[in-house]
Amino acid sequence: MSTLCSGAWNPLDSLLIHPESYGLAARILEAESLGADQVGTPDLVRHFGRLRGSAAAAALAARLGGGDDVDTVALILEAFSREPRHDIRCRQPRDCSVCPTNN
Repeated sequence: MSTLCSGAWNPLDSLLIHPESYGLAARILEAESLGADQVGTPDLVRHFGRLRGSAAAAALAARLGGGDDVDTVALILEAFSREPRHDIRCRQPRDCSVCPTNN
């Protein structure tokens, strides 16, 4: 079966974060002294599980300089607090050999 996977894996592809927000997501990780290589790890999921909610998102947005949409920050915090799934670009996730969750 064909897939849409390009072969260029980004750990953020396994989360419900839109690619246009990847830059903001990377800044959030950096602000929390975390890296993209930690996406989906139990420690990262627990860390962001404690930061969910509008008050945490507003505080983090302010820490990042105040120019970011608080709702987008909140969605990214929510995404980081969940287990990763698969690369959403795949039509048939189980058949996608690129998706780390299938290997």
